[in-house]
Order: sequence, then structure tokens, then C-alpha cells
Amino acid sequence: MMVKQLLDQAKAFLCWDTFPDLTIKLIPLEHPAAFYTPPASNRHTITLFYPVPCDDFRPLLFLLFHEIGHYRQFQTVHTRGADACFWERVNMANGREKVAFEEESWELGKDLFTEFLLCHHFSKESEQDLIKQYCRYASHCLKSYKDE
Repeated sequence: MMVKQLLDQAKAFLCWDTFPDLTIKLIPLEHPAAFYTPPASNRHTITLFYPVPCDDFRPLLFLLFHEIGHYRQFQTVHTRGADACFWERVNMANGREKVAFEEESWELGKDLFTEFLLCHHFSKESEQDLIKQYCRYASHCLKSYKDE
């Protein structure tokens, strides 16, 4: 079981230690959901809705780092002046290009998730187990974007 304290620590790591132009909102709701919103007034925003009560915060933690992947994707296209490319891909419903876009976001998020785990001194075994769980969760989520 993963507790909310770890989610709060991840938020602090991402907003304060890593990306000062990022806002993360944690909002209680019935079912988990997460969204990345490119900057308005030079602030990027990730909104993460989570169920109350919540017995396991792992899916929320994984979604948070997935959305960080979208943040990194936007930063990359924005530096090239290609924001429209990001919007086109993020708004696709499904298909190979959408799967590749989402897969890239999960991978970018995984890199930062690994860094977060290292900063918080998890045992090597716990770290590897959480990364495997992250990958399984990502794989499950990616199936929703494949063409039928």
C-alpha cells in the first residue's frame, strides 16, 4: 500500500526541486484522473484527481509522473516553436501515433520517477519493484489508445 505522503513528496520534488514553473493540483474525487495543461501565464499545470478514501496511491503517483512526461514533451516542442504539433498529438483519440506519443510520455516520466525514488532513498529492491509496477501500469494504460 502506498500512502498519500509519498504523493505529496513527489509533488514537492517536481514543483520545488525540479520544475519551478510547474503547478500540481491534488484534488479529491471518486475516480483517479490526471491532466497536463500547457502554460497559462508562464505556469504549467498538472491536475490530479484522486479518490477519497484512497487505500493505494501508486496509480496516482504513476499518473503524476506520466503527466510530467507530457510537460517534458511540451517543453521540447515549444523550444522549436512547434506547439501545434503537441496539441495535434495530445488530442488524437487513438492509433499508432497516439500510442507512440503516450509511450514517450510514460518513458520521460519513468526517468524522473527513478530520480525521485533515488532522492528519497528507497531500498534498491523497493525502487526496482516500484519501477516494474510503473511499467506495468503504463502498459495497461497504453492499451486504451490502440485501434480496435
